[in-house]
Amino acid sequence: IDRSGVMPNQRCDWGSAIDASICYGRTTVLATAKSWIMEDGCRLVGVLGMGGIGKTTFTIKLAEQIQPEFDLVIWRSLRHAPSLDDLLIDLLQFLQGREVIAVASTDKLIAQLIQQMRSHRCLIVLDQLEAIMRSGNTSGTYQGAYVDYGELLRQIGEVRHQSCAIVVSREKPLELTSP
Repeated sequence: IDRSGVMPNQRCDWGSAIDASICYGRTTVLATAKSWIMEDGCRLVGVLGMGGIGKTTFTIKLAEQIQPEFDLVIWRSLRHAPSLDDLLIDLLQFLQGREVIAVASTDKLIAQLIQQMRSHRCLIVLDQLEAIMRSGNTSGTYQGAYVDYGELLRQIGEVRHQSCAIVVSREKPLELTSP
């Protein structure tokens, strides 16, 4: 392990993750979330709550603690509401270590991502999911152009793989509701 906590042969892209060097408390909650991912094998984890309570800082601390257990770590903010295809191409380019040509359908891009999540132990963090969600009475649903994000989260949560995705949001997507 080098000074940054990165294992040899491990690739990390923290994107626009903030500096979370100052984070107090939450030891018990961090341990619980770590246990869900490392011991229980949760494939999809939500860090949810109102704005300003430290969801992003908490998630960075969690990701830093579990990072050594993953081959690939990638953090992406959805603040600027990228299309699902743009996000998938970005994720795949990092995970595959090569350029991805955007000729595949969204379904095929999701399938490629799931395949990467089977082949490698990946930690994918999607911060600010609320940027693509409807607020108010339609809580849990996506804005019109972003409904395919629901299919992505559904597959990450349901399909067998060895990876984990963490979504950070003010709004709870329907895909995080227990069956």
